[in-house]
Amino acid sequence: MTVNKIQQLVGSLAKAVQANEKLATPILAAKLVKCTVAYPQDKTLGSMSRVISDMSRNNTLFISKADFKSLSHKLHSNNTKFAELFQEELGEAPAEPTVTTYQRDESLQNNPYEVGDQVLANALESVFDKHLPLKMYSQPMANKALKSVGSTLDVWNLRPTQLTIGDGNEKFIVIKADYETPKGLTSFYVPVEITQNNVVDPEVFMGNFGPEDLDHVTIKAYLTQQAGTKTKIGATDILSALTIASTNNREVSAAELAGTRLNATR
Repeated sequence: MTVNKIQQLVGSLAKAVQANEKLATPILAAKLVKCTVAYPQDKTLGSMSRVISDMSRNNTLFISKADFKSLSHKLHSNNTKFAELFQEELGEAPAEPTVTTYQRDESLQNNPYEVGDQVLANALESVFDKHLPLKMYSQPMANKALKSVGSTLDVWNLRPTQLTIGDGNEKFIVIKADYETPKGLTSFYVPVEITQNNVVDPEVFMGNFGPEDLDHVTIKAYLTQQAGTKTKIGATDILSALTIASTNNREVSAAELAGTRLNATR
């Protein structure tokens, strides 16, 4: 065998090893969230973020570089920054020049995985312990969201039996409020928006009737009418609708939130 043949064989083996190298989906999801926030108009980043986050939630904790690259090709859109931001994971430099200019998040130039210490820590924990759910939000922000919702309900003398985090990411925290009634448990969700590391006072809640105004009269009527009725929607469905709308720089419509309720009942 000639020296050239040996070099070609070694090169092929190296490429095969690289293609089969495993990437941790929770860490990829954390980086994709950060990149999506920096480039909200980038459709490839948004699509990849949703797919990889779903894989993590479904306990698919690793993806090969080859599969990751193949997935990015299937979800490719024009003027995407994906190849530039994920050169290391793809194992190659970006091929296509970009035309559209986006506002760049300077923090990505240093370490794109720095989504926030708490988020990164959650991602790493879920890699090494598959029994731990992936949390794409920081606990301090979740605590602020809980306090905001709790304070609002307390003012109206509608303190729930229990307030918990349903789901969340860097943009939204979905709070679940449980009430013990004579007819059984009754629940609804309150989405809280995160802006510049602060929570925005919630204005709506989500139950079996779709989005409704978060006020004393509406909540009291809901708890009375739905006493003991199982909630037909999940926190992840609400979070997904809110995140997609936010990525596209628009407000989520009542129809979209109502659609998540229909999907949850199928």
